[in-house]
Amino acid sequence: MRTPYVGKNDLLFKKVFADQRYAHILKGLIQDIYQIQVDSIHIETPYNIETFYELNNKKLAFTEVDVVARLSNKSVITIEMQVQRQKYYLERALYYLVTQYASNYGQPRHYPVEVGDEQQAKYRSLYPVYGLSILDFSLDEQTMSSDSLKHYDFCDLENQNYLKNRKIRPSHLLKLSFFELTRNPPFRQQHLMHWINYFTKGTVEGTAPDYIQDACQIIAYQNLEQEERNMIDIIEKAREDRKSAYAFYKDEGRKEGREEQTNLIAKKLFKEGLSLESIQRITGLTEMELHSLRSNYH
Repeated sequence: MRTPYVGKNDLLFKKVFADQRYAHILKGLIQDIYQIQVDSIHIETPYNIETFYELNNKKLAFTEVDVVARLSNKSVITIEMQVQRQKYYLERALYYLVTQYASNYGQPRHYPVEVGDEQQAKYRSLYPVYGLSILDFSLDEQTMSSDSLKHYDFCDLENQNYLKNRKIRPSHLLKLSFFELTRNPPFRQQHLMHWINYFTKGTVEGTAPDYIQDACQIIAYQNLEQEERNMIDIIEKAREDRKSAYAFYKDEGRKEGREEQTNLIAKKLFKEGLSLESIQRITGLTEMELHSLRSNYH
């Protein structure tokens, strides 16, 4: 069986980028995206097959970014792979970014406590957060820019002065980034072409950096654990079932039947124990729709 593209499968995405054993691959991606030096990295959302398909009410109610990692300077990187277009995706991405920033407040492990300065010291725990969304669609199809990578930051528009964290470098307080796989990068972004091929095709040229070559080896079907292969097969079969059902009902012109078939596929995936994120990506249903389906299913 040919390996499914990592950009279409969140199990493969998390296996590569949320496993501390492969931290050099995540480090390479971050350096290529942000053009910053990364000395070390700690993954705070570690991957294993058990946590991937563990389904509970908390996970159903609150979607999460795919990867959260902390750099050696205590900056935080959040990464999400998004295949399905969503109406309010920009607002959602910004929400995750500021929520992650605020969540660090008052955590003692991130700041030194000084006598008489306990309250103010809590603000020292607010380190920069970088939010990266890897998209299999264009966030803004009306833009004239051909850039596949776009960064948004807080700055003074008159003087181009950025709000900065004074303690560390890189020092931008918040940065929201979108890496659109559907665009061909201009010359100054050609270093990203290897990543685009990796996410969309599952293969790269021999000139790609070693860490991207390693990423290809990790997702090769024959290199997966048996339980991971089984999960991949379930996800791929469900996706093909959905395509077949849509094609049939499109020909028949029956929207109601198509929706019914999608709901049926979602229920089967619940039974198999897939995570909410996987079911969303396969069916295209919203969190609210899935929550209702799961409640009725039980």
